Amino acid sequence: MENELLVKNETEYTYERYLKLNQFNMYTKQKVTLIVLIISVIVIFLCGIFMLVIGSYDRAIFYIALALVFSALYVLLPSIQTKKIFKSDNLLKSNIKNTFEFYNDRIDISNKTSNSKLDYQDIYKVYERKEAFYIYLNRIQVLIVSKDCFIMGDAEKLRNLLKEKVGKDYVNKI
Repeated sequence: MENELLVKNETEYTYERYLKLNQFNMYTKQKVTLIVLIISVIVIFLCGIFMLVIGSYDRAIFYIALALVFSALYVLLPSIQTKKIFKSDNLLKSNIKNTFEFYNDRIDISNKTSNSKLDYQDIYKVYERKEAFYIYLNRIQVLIVSKDCFIMGDAEKLRNLLKEKVGKDYVNKI
């Protein structure tokens, strides 16, 4: 039936959930970026080792410090981004709660400031993680559906529904 509610979820957008999303975007979804960064850090570090071997200690310290700074920034960047987003967005500061109602033909999304409907064909991609489903509306906009916030149905039922509705754009990254 078209109008039958199949799954319902209320996910509060907390700092921790948003941080996990940012970590996923940086460390899992963008593998090419991660590989390039790792290779770059290794090359910079090896330059530092080479400078040590040839006796240029001041350059060696510079290169090794640069490799360490890049490594630290990459590890800290999701946390820095999340803090910046939460500091500037009043809705997120109040831990906004989205209610997701999954029907056979659409998803209804509501919170204290808005109501919207989303057709499955308008979904760009869905990633499933151990803790949540990330429903991408485009490459930037994401809906977080936490697996521990189901009111009706469960993660398995939502997984099957999303796989059926979005097909090849469903990616399991547990």
